[in-house]
Amino acid sequence: MEFAPDATVGLDTVFGAKADLEKLLRRSVDLVEPGAIRNPFVLASINRSRESVCAA
Repeated sequence: MEFAPDATVGLDTVFGAKADLEKLLRRSVDLVEPGAIRNPFVLASINRSRESVCAA
């Protein structure tokens, strides 16, 4: 999950987005910061199924 560089993001923002997405999609979601995944095989797997849900 990525936010604008100048955005003020707290835990309430992240967990609120997670809850809203789960309600909208009717399934469990995982929100991960782009730099948090170090394993290249896991990252490749995620990128294959990755979808943008909101782009400005």
